[in-house]
Amino acid sequence: MRPVAAGAWGLCSLLSSAAAAPGPDSLLVLANTAAEGSAALAYAYAEARGVPRQRVCLLTTTTDADVTFEAYLSEVEAPLEACLAETGDPEGVDALLLVRGVPMRVSLPDGGRVSMSAILGVADSTLSDSGERLRGMPAGRVLDCGGAPCLGPAWPNPVEAGPFDRAESRTADGVAWRPRLVTWLSGRSDADARGLFERALQAEGGDGAPAPDAEVLFMDGADPARGVLDAQADAVIDQLTRRGVSARRAAFQPDLTGLRLAGFMTGTASLGTTIEGNTFAPGALVDNLTSFGALPQNFAPATAGTGPQPDDAQVSIARWVSQGVTGVHGTTDEPLNGAFPDRALLLDWFDGATLAEAYLGRMPFAYWHNMVVGDPLAAPFAVRPRVSLSVEPLGQVARVALEASDPLARGPVRLRALVDGRATGAAEAAPWTLCVAAHGPPATLTVVGEASARPTRTGRWRSKGWARFEVPGPAIDPAACEVHDAAVADAAVEAPTDAVVDALTDAAPAPNDAAPAPNDAAPAPNDAAPAPDDAAPAPERARSSGCTAIAGRSGGGVAWLALSVCVAVSRRRRSA
Repeated sequence: MRPVAAGAWGLCSLLSSAAAAPGPDSLLVLANTAAEGSAALAYAYAEARGVPRQRVCLLTTTTDADVTFEAYLSEVEAPLEACLAETGDPEGVDALLLVRGVPMRVSLPDGGRVSMSAILGVADSTLSDSGERLRGMPAGRVLDCGGAPCLGPAWPNPVEAGPFDRAESRTADGVAWRPRLVTWLSGRSDADARGLFERALQAEGGDGAPAPDAEVLFMDGADPARGVLDAQADAVIDQLTRRGVSARRAAFQPDLTGLRLAGFMTGTASLGTTIEGNTFAPGALVDNLTSFGALPQNFAPATAGTGPQPDDAQVSIARWVSQGVTGVHGTTDEPLNGAFPDRALLLDWFDGATLAEAYLGRMPFAYWHNMVVGDPLAAPFAVRPRVSLSVEPLGQVARVALEASDPLARGPVRLRALVDGRATGAAEAAPWTLCVAAHGPPATLTVVGEASARPTRTGRWRSKGWARFEVPGPAIDPAACEVHDAAVADAAVEAPTDAVVDALTDAAPAPNDAAPAPNDAAPAPNDAAPAPDDAAPAPERARSSGCTAIAGRSGGGVAWLALSVCVAVSRRRRSA
């Protein structure tokens, strides 16, 4: 770990603001079909998280850890752009999740190298003067490292600078920024990687409070270069304590064991039993300030148990994943010690930020060697909006009324609808009425509610809540219900009065008195058919395993409307 000379940059402030919250409406999951298990892991994540499976973007690229810039353009960026186009709202995708098997680093034309997550994070950002894309440009600049030249990060993180909405371009440091938040599902095995989102979901199944038997530990760095962030510990501990989180600081001990941890911050090139000798509560976040925690070799399958491996470079972040953390940060090449996230990321985490926001919102630099491992949607301490619906069958269509509420009253809840992963509409505030077809191939309606942000400690995170509904028709046609309502209104105007009906009934001959000839009396086939609404039985409801199924027969025939409401969430997380 090379320390940079004082004055080259300052440490991050303990104050920052939230970026747009990632959710199933704004996330793509990238997997590599050439890597065994990568696609299966991506689909397992999507199913568990309630992300439409159509938002899994399948790449076919090398299984090597490193990829050339040219191969990156053709095998990663090009198919990604095609997947973005399929979402119906490419600009609305503000987060990416890379799955184990995707290359970890990209070689740049100038001979430098950046992490895959870093280059994808700035792929759409352009230089203000020329309009060229930032990706492909040199990522580093020459700095003074104690009297000797060294290569350090060059591009300040635009997300760290303050509130950022991807839909609004921000120009700073000569760049028109359009960043994305990028994290990984990775580890030494697919099972390790899967554990990351399983633990995130487990953490979100609680009551939104820190684990009462777990603490956050700030262990001083093993040396001055790796202890450069130790100065932040006391202020963060004070703020965590105010939030009801148990936190303390300790001197460096490579073999500190027997603890249950909700978070762990340190800096060291080696650790003995401190990782494997402790347990980590679901939701625990970790950062170890050292140069080579995320080198590709550190993710090789374990051959000697769960501890350090023979080929590990320094302290592998895969060790933390194997031991049960929910998120961890590391670097894929020498970063210099000013490139690690501000320790106040834990304040954001316990205030309700998602994992992607907590880590990447506190990163000093973009387009460098940083790599965050964890579920980007994880937010065990968020208070999510609640999404619900009611259904009114209308024959061949159904009127779906969507409601949303925010327990924190952060303002109107914005709603967004996806059908089979494709953005199909949005409303600035609930309630919102959709009209869905009651026929055709089955489809999945995903409804996302996003809370408005407020400048308060827990209210500034634009948390999202969502639910999935299975519908038997993919079409959402706002005019269809209006047409139905107009037809019903016209029929009511033209219908005979009760008096006329009574008179006609009285005048009607008895069935056997004067039977007309068969052909004369035969009504047209459609004359005797009941109107669709007449034949529709009242909706039937059945509840099972946290789901509600609402069904109604359409037109007295075989077309059915069935909406399965599966909101397997806790009171806090409200996510599928």
